[in-house]
Amino acid sequence: MGTIELKKNVRNVDDDQTPFPVKILDGDRNEIWSGNIKETDEWIEIPVPAPGTYYIFEENIPVEYYFEGFRGADETRGENGEIGVLTLNEDGHTRKMVIFNSMKIDDPTGTIKIYKNVITNGVEDIDPTEFEVTIYKIGDNGRVVVDQDMIKEGPDGELIVTGLLLGTYYIQETSIPDGYEFSGFTEQVTTTNDGSVAVVELVEDQQEIVIHVENSEIPTGDIIINKAIRGLEESDVEFGVTVYIIGDNGREVVDTGLISVDGDGFKLLDLPLGTYYIHEDNIPEPYMFSFMTGVSGTTGTSGEVGIVELVENEQEVYVTIYKLQRTTW
Repeated sequence: MGTIELKKNVRNVDDDQTPFPVKILDGDRNEIWSGNIKETDEWIEIPVPAPGTYYIFEENIPVEYYFEGFRGADETRGENGEIGVLTLNEDGHTRKMVIFNSMKIDDPTGTIKIYKNVITNGVEDIDPTEFEVTIYKIGDNGRVVVDQDMIKEGPDGELIVTGLLLGTYYIQETSIPDGYEFSGFTEQVTTTNDGSVAVVELVEDQQEIVIHVENSEIPTGDIIINKAIRGLEESDVEFGVTVYIIGDNGREVVDTGLISVDGDGFKLLDLPLGTYYIHEDNIPEPYMFSFMTGVSGTTGTSGEVGIVELVENEQEVYVTIYKLQRTTW
């Protein structure tokens, strides 16, 4: 068993009550479900008998409307892409699909085209990461989503919405993957919500809006901590080490680990840039702290807490903590 969830979106009408007949066929073209879907419906859950490929299409679309497309389909078929294909790979699998329509109207309409720009720290010319973007307007009952989809850099990564009634629309990035941050819009547009929402106007003398949503890779750094005992070239004695930051609520532990002279070091990778503090815990006998190298400063009564600054021009820091044996000191 599996589940297909369907939702209707009429792009140029708010809270449309018109029912649209929809059918689902299995891989052998046997009908497994048919029914009506309205924009005002919640997600309609349709159980399907087994994993496999299913075909979803609208039948006898009301004459006042036309088909626009799907979101969530693995592929589309038919002369105009009017058949959406979904594959359920295993029992219990759930797939979601949105079916878009627009009403045929005599009033002038416009188009919004949204593209993605990503500023990366790496060498890739085109970043394949996907970001969710939402177009909405403000109706009598608040926000009305016009379209929502994933966009990415490069060919076929854009979101293009046609047949929109003239008026005010809002564009916002609503899901940003870890490791990235919103940078802004490349065009000069009016914004709200601290610059994260673009406000655009489709009017008679400007019926097409093109906008680029820009993101940046969040720069990160690495800290690698090694152990040295003065007078010993080899030792498997392990020492506990804690790395922490000072946050709004005081000391916040980032990670803890073990280091030894014979070990490969304690590696903290892809850390956000900032200030970090390194401290050894429960030093075993007969050893005592001596000094650290690789740090930008120290604190504590004996300088036993190392301070590391990860900044854009120094994103990889190697720290060595030296120890003495009390019996040889």
